[in-house]
Amino acid sequence: MLIQLYDFIKKFNMVSLDQLAREFKIDARALEPMLDIWVNKGFVKRQAKKLGCKKVCSGCSVKTPVYYIFAKNC
Repeated sequence: MLIQLYDFIKKFNMVSLDQLAREFKIDARALEPMLDIWVNKGFVKRQAKKLGCKKVCSGCSVKTPVYYIFAKNC
């Protein structure tokens, strides 16, 4: 499973956690520890992009998407 995750990220260069969860039919929370192995080894980078509606209120709870990026120097 770890190799399949790595190969998928390498193939597409950058994928979201939600995309991985859909592709592998696994809950995103279950995928994160597996992806952390690749992140800790330096083969994959994790990036969270803060998005919002740009309104002043800041009252909504917009989900911050998490992306995994293939580290090309590996």
